Amino acid sequence: MTSTSSWTVLLLLSLSSVVSAQTCKWLHRNQEAWTRQILHNFNHMVPAERTGQPCQDNSPHLPVIDSLYSITQAESAAIAVREVTNQTLRFYRRNQDRMDYHRPAWEKLQELLHYQEQHLSDCIPEGAENQLFIQGITQRFNSLQRILEEQKDNACAWRTAHTEIGRNLRLAAQLSSRMRKQKSHDQQSAQ
Repeated sequence: MTSTSSWTVLLLLSLSSVVSAQTCKWLHRNQEAWTRQILHNFNHMVPAERTGQPCQDNSPHLPVIDSLYSITQAESAAIAVREVTNQTLRFYRRNQDRMDYHRPAWEKLQELLHYQEQHLSDCIPEGAENQLFIQGITQRFNSLQRILEEQKDNACAWRTAHTEIGRNLRLAAQLSSRMRKQKSHDQQSAQ
Protein backbone atom coordinates (compact mmCIF):
# COMPACT_ATOMS: atom_id res chain seq x y z
CA MET A 1 0.00 0.00 0.00
CA THR A 2 2.85 2.38 0.83
CA SER A 3 4.55 1.88 -2.53
CA THR A 4 1.27 2.63 -4.34
CA SER A 5 0.84 5.91 -2.49
CA SER A 6 4.49 6.82 -3.16
CA TRP A 7 3.97 6.25 -6.89
CA THR A 8 0.77 8.29 -6.78
CA VAL A 9 2.62 11.19 -5.16
CA LEU A 10 5.44 10.97 -7.74
CA LEU A 11 2.93 10.90 -10.59
CA LEU A 12 1.08 13.93 -9.22
CA LEU A 13 4.33 15.84 -8.74
CA SER A 14 5.49 15.13 -12.28
CA LEU A 15 2.09 16.05 -13.72
CA SER A 16 2.05 19.31 -11.78
CA SER A 17 5.44 20.28 -13.22
CA VAL A 18 4.22 19.47 -16.76
CA VAL A 19 1.07 21.55 -16.24
CA SER A 20 3.15 24.34 -14.70
CA ALA A 21 5.50 24.38 -17.71
CA GLN A 22 2.52 24.55 -20.07
CA THR A 23 0.88 27.48 -18.24
CA CYS A 24 4.16 29.30 -17.70
CA LYS A 25 3.80 32.43 -19.86
CA TRP A 26 7.40 33.40 -19.17
CA LEU A 27 8.54 30.41 -21.27
CA HIS A 28 6.55 31.43 -24.35
CA ARG A 29 8.70 32.40 -27.31
CA ASN A 30 7.08 35.87 -27.64
CA GLN A 31 8.55 36.80 -24.26
CA GLU A 32 11.94 37.30 -25.94
CA ALA A 33 10.69 40.68 -27.17
CA TRP A 34 9.81 41.70 -23.60
CA THR A 35 13.24 40.64 -22.41
CA ARG A 36 14.88 42.77 -25.12
CA GLN A 37 12.71 45.73 -24.08
CA ILE A 38 13.79 45.33 -20.47
CA LEU A 39 17.46 45.51 -21.47
CA HIS A 40 16.79 48.38 -23.89
CA ASN A 41 15.00 50.48 -21.25
CA PHE A 42 17.63 49.68 -18.66
CA ASN A 43 20.34 50.93 -21.03
CA HIS A 44 18.36 54.10 -21.77
CA MET A 45 17.55 54.73 -18.12
CA VAL A 46 21.16 55.43 -17.26
CA PRO A 47 22.45 58.73 -18.65
CA ALA A 48 25.65 58.88 -20.65
CA GLU A 49 28.76 59.50 -18.62
CA ARG A 50 29.19 63.13 -17.78
CA THR A 51 32.69 62.80 -16.51
CA GLY A 52 35.76 61.41 -18.14
CA GLN A 53 37.36 60.54 -14.83
CA PRO A 54 38.78 57.04 -14.61
CA CYS A 55 37.06 54.82 -12.07
CA GLN A 56 38.49 52.26 -9.72
CA ASP A 57 37.21 48.78 -10.55
CA ASN A 58 35.02 47.70 -7.63
CA SER A 59 34.19 44.28 -9.06
CA PRO A 60 36.88 42.43 -7.08
CA HIS A 61 34.95 43.45 -3.94
CA LEU A 62 31.74 41.92 -5.27
CA PRO A 63 30.83 38.28 -4.72
CA VAL A 64 31.25 36.07 -7.81
CA ILE A 65 27.86 34.78 -8.87
CA ASP A 66 28.25 33.61 -12.47
CA SER A 67 27.93 29.95 -11.46
CA LEU A 68 24.54 30.72 -9.92
CA TYR A 69 23.16 31.23 -13.43
CA SER A 70 24.04 27.71 -14.60
CA ILE A 71 20.53 26.47 -13.87
CA THR A 72 18.91 23.71 -15.92
CA GLN A 73 15.40 23.44 -14.45
CA ALA A 74 12.70 25.88 -15.57
CA GLU A 75 11.28 26.30 -12.07
CA SER A 76 14.67 27.21 -10.57
CA ALA A 77 15.37 29.51 -13.51
CA ALA A 78 12.05 31.29 -12.98
CA ILE A 79 12.90 31.79 -9.31
CA ALA A 80 16.32 33.18 -10.28
CA VAL A 81 14.91 35.61 -12.85
CA ARG A 82 12.21 36.70 -10.39
CA GLU A 83 14.86 37.41 -7.75
CA VAL A 84 16.97 39.50 -10.16
CA THR A 85 13.78 41.37 -11.11
CA ASN A 86 12.85 41.99 -7.46
CA GLN A 87 16.35 43.04 -6.43
CA THR A 88 16.64 45.42 -9.40
CA LEU A 89 13.32 47.08 -8.56
CA ARG A 90 14.20 47.27 -4.86
CA PHE A 91 17.65 48.76 -5.51
CA TYR A 92 16.50 51.52 -7.85
CA ARG A 93 13.42 52.37 -5.78
CA ARG A 94 15.57 52.68 -2.67
CA ASN A 95 17.96 55.00 -4.50
CA GLN A 96 15.72 56.81 -6.99
CA ASP A 97 15.88 60.15 -5.15
CA ARG A 98 19.69 60.05 -5.25
CA MET A 99 20.37 58.76 -8.73
CA ASP A 100 20.73 60.50 -12.04
CA TYR A 101 18.51 58.68 -14.51
CA HIS A 102 16.16 59.15 -17.46
CA ARG A 103 12.76 59.10 -15.75
CA PRO A 104 10.57 57.85 -18.68
CA ALA A 105 12.93 54.92 -19.27
CA TRP A 106 12.88 54.10 -15.52
CA GLU A 107 9.06 54.17 -15.49
CA LYS A 108 8.90 51.90 -18.54
CA LEU A 109 11.52 49.57 -17.02
CA GLN A 110 9.39 49.25 -13.87
CA GLU A 111 6.35 48.38 -16.01
CA LEU A 112 8.27 45.75 -17.94
CA LEU A 113 9.76 44.21 -14.80
CA HIS A 114 6.30 44.02 -13.17
CA TYR A 115 4.93 42.41 -16.33
CA GLN A 116 7.74 39.86 -16.28
CA GLU A 117 7.14 39.22 -12.59
CA GLN A 118 3.46 38.45 -13.26
CA HIS A 119 4.38 35.95 -15.97
CA LEU A 120 6.98 34.35 -13.73
CA SER A 121 4.42 33.73 -10.98
CA ASP A 122 2.69 31.11 -13.18
CA CYS A 123 5.95 29.18 -13.38
CA ILE A 124 6.75 28.90 -9.70
CA PRO A 125 4.79 26.56 -7.44
CA GLU A 126 3.72 28.02 -4.12
CA GLY A 127 6.52 27.85 -1.57
CA ALA A 128 9.23 26.98 -4.09
CA GLU A 129 12.58 28.63 -3.39
CA ASN A 130 16.16 28.56 -4.56
CA GLN A 131 17.95 29.72 -1.40
CA LEU A 132 21.44 29.49 -2.87
CA PHE A 133 20.57 31.85 -5.72
CA ILE A 134 18.49 34.20 -3.55
CA GLN A 135 21.33 34.52 -1.03
CA GLY A 136 23.92 35.05 -3.75
CA ILE A 137 21.99 37.71 -5.63
CA THR A 138 20.91 39.46 -2.41
CA GLN A 139 24.54 39.56 -1.28
CA ARG A 140 25.51 41.02 -4.67
CA PHE A 141 22.92 43.82 -4.49
CA ASN A 142 23.77 44.54 -0.84
CA SER A 143 27.42 44.90 -1.88
CA LEU A 144 26.40 47.40 -4.57
CA GLN A 145 24.43 49.38 -1.99
CA ARG A 146 27.43 49.37 0.34
CA ILE A 147 29.72 50.63 -2.46
CA LEU A 148 27.33 53.53 -3.11
CA GLU A 149 27.22 54.45 0.57
CA GLU A 150 30.97 54.09 1.15
CA GLN A 151 31.80 56.18 -1.91
CA LYS A 152 29.10 58.74 -1.08
CA ASP A 153 27.17 58.26 -4.32
CA ASN A 154 30.01 59.42 -6.56
CA ALA A 155 29.76 58.88 -10.32
CA CYS A 156 32.12 55.90 -10.27
CA ALA A 157 30.08 54.11 -7.61
CA TRP A 158 26.93 54.63 -9.66
CA ARG A 159 28.70 53.42 -12.79
CA THR A 160 29.73 50.25 -10.95
CA ALA A 161 26.17 49.69 -9.71
CA HIS A 162 24.61 50.24 -13.14
CA THR A 163 27.20 48.02 -14.84
CA GLU A 164 26.70 45.16 -12.39
CA ILE A 165 22.91 45.38 -12.41
CA GLY A 166 22.95 45.46 -16.20
CA ARG A 167 25.19 42.40 -16.17
CA ASN A 168 22.74 40.55 -13.92
CA LEU A 169 19.81 41.54 -16.13
CA ARG A 170 21.71 40.23 -19.18
CA LEU A 171 22.57 36.96 -17.40
CA ALA A 172 18.90 36.59 -16.41
CA ALA A 173 17.88 37.30 -20.02
CA GLN A 174 20.32 34.63 -21.27
CA LEU A 175 18.96 32.17 -18.72
CA SER A 176 15.40 32.98 -19.83
CA SER A 177 16.31 32.46 -23.47
CA ARG A 178 18.03 29.17 -22.69
CA MET A 179 14.93 27.92 -20.82
CA ARG A 180 12.66 28.92 -23.73
CA LYS A 181 14.87 27.09 -26.21
CA GLN A 182 14.95 24.06 -23.94
CA LYS A 183 11.14 24.07 -23.70
CA SER A 184 10.83 24.40 -27.47
CA HIS A 185 13.31 21.55 -27.99
CA ASP A 186 11.49 19.36 -25.45
CA GLN A 187 8.16 20.00 -27.18
CA GLN A 188 9.61 19.13 -30.59
CA SER A 189 11.16 15.95 -29.20
CA ALA A 190 7.82 14.91 -27.68
CA GLN A 191 6.09 15.12 -31.07
